[in-house]
Amino acid sequence: MDGRPEKNGRDISISPKDYDESIVDSNLVITFKNIEIINYIQWLKTLGSVIYNEDCSRIVIDSHGSSHELSVSYLDNDYIRVIISNESTASNIIFLKNIRKIFQKMSLLCWLQSL
Repeated sequence: MDGRPEKNGRDISISPKDYDESIVDSNLVITFKNIEIINYIQWLKTLGSVIYNEDCSRIVIDSHGSSHELSVSYLDNDYIRVIISNESTASNIIFLKNIRKIFQKMSLLCWLQSL
């Protein structure tokens, strides 16, 4: 134990195949497994106002006066890939930190649901 009373989504190890993030060109690419009972759009609403198209392949989140665009691809076996700009502005760094937390925790929840 590290002395902290609680763990967060980053501290709990999950199956490596259920969550992956990498930098491709100037974008953060997050791939995670999502089961149907978990609505990731609702989780994104915790970051700000969410606007999405009919098939949810493009999502815009207005967070703290900045707009952030997510490109979403639905892959085989319930996997979702999200591509987000990885630019180093103050508002984007905070947004990326928060969006990583959301997808890490969602992946953990999906993994726990599958046990």
